[in-house]
Amino acid sequence: MRVALDLRWLQQACRNSPDGGLGGIAVFSRNLWIGLAEARPGLDLVAILREGPIPPALAAILARAPGAQVLTVGPRGAFFSEARASRRLMARHIETEWTRMRPLSRLDVDVLHRLDHTPPPRRADFATVVTVYDLIGLTDSTPAGSLRQRLLRRYQHRHFGRISRAAAIAPISEATAGGLRERFPALADRMVVIPPGISNLAGGDALTRSTLLPAPPPGRYFLHVGLLTPRKNPEGLIQALRRYVSAHGRDTALVCVGPYEANEGIRATIEETARRHDVADLVHVLGAVPDVALGQLYCGAEALVFPSFDEGFGLPLVESLACGTPCVASDSAVSREAAGPLAIYVDPCSSDSIAGGMVLAVSREHRSTVKREGPRWSGKYSLEAMAQQYIRLYTTCARAGGAK
Repeated sequence: MRVALDLRWLQQACRNSPDGGLGGIAVFSRNLWIGLAEARPGLDLVAILREGPIPPALAAILARAPGAQVLTVGPRGAFFSEARASRRLMARHIETEWTRMRPLSRLDVDVLHRLDHTPPPRRADFATVVTVYDLIGLTDSTPAGSLRQRLLRRYQHRHFGRISRAAAIAPISEATAGGLRERFPALADRMVVIPPGISNLAGGDALTRSTLLPAPPPGRYFLHVGLLTPRKNPEGLIQALRRYVSAHGRDTALVCVGPYEANEGIRATIEETARRHDVADLVHVLGAVPDVALGQLYCGAEALVFPSFDEGFGLPLVESLACGTPCVASDSAVSREAAGPLAIYVDPCSSDSIAGGMVLAVSREHRSTVKREGPRWSGKYSLEAMAQQYIRLYTTCARAGGAK
């Protein structure tokens, strides 16, 4: 069976963060590629990329599937090579909707897997699977100020609707699937929930902080993984840190890990928020770190603190538990799906609640429970389990035939 994975989001992430720091969709794409290569070595994999050089980090990922073919597709030119979301959407629209520019529809594959919410190409001879991570593009209630923002949001709604052309839709959580069913009832019979898998991050000793930070923070630290965008609740997290250190002493830092090199505006917002709350000396914003360093950071942390307003799944919660490290999470259906009974759940709208969760997370009894049960819980989110579920889905779709 010949399966093509659209890895252009991963390609852009590797360009933005050459040292290996990836966002959620890129992490999923990387893990799925590796999981498929390991779970079924005979699977005929094809990597879909766009024009331009292949970053070394991506080349190393592709090499995990020896013999895989690399195909370049999509509109060409400098205009479409930029990382702006609006231009990525425009490029995807051209390649999937315009009758004279449909390179994807001519692919010689059995299944195309779209990994970035992109609809299938029209009138293709193969089946398409679309993974859906979240519905943030549909549920975002913040005012769209500019005309460009309003048009982009309107297009996102239509964009999601076109996913109905897919042979199968694979939400990464039951919470995301429920939102899709509510908004697009016709998709219900084609949805298969497949949770993401995590790479093996556990097993390392805690890092010496001086090897990662310009100046070593105090020995104890809380951890946040992923870009602290507004929906990740930077204000609530940093307020909670201030409340925690006010009550327990200024010997505990907050370390933020994510691809901040490509998002300096977000880094600046975090640092300004920390100054406002008088904890600038305790907030350390790291850039990209490779998996080995990330695993060591998890293992050395007091707890992961993840009080997001909205998530599609919350992979850092599973990663933290896999390393035997407590986690503090928003009390939401998706967080409970990811972390089960092992997380400390808090109200993301209350910094008092978040700070209280941080206190509970560091208790000796809770840490002991998570250290014992966390790796066991996270075991069901292995790369192999994810890959096998997708292989079964690919097989079903390939037998059913091409796209609508």
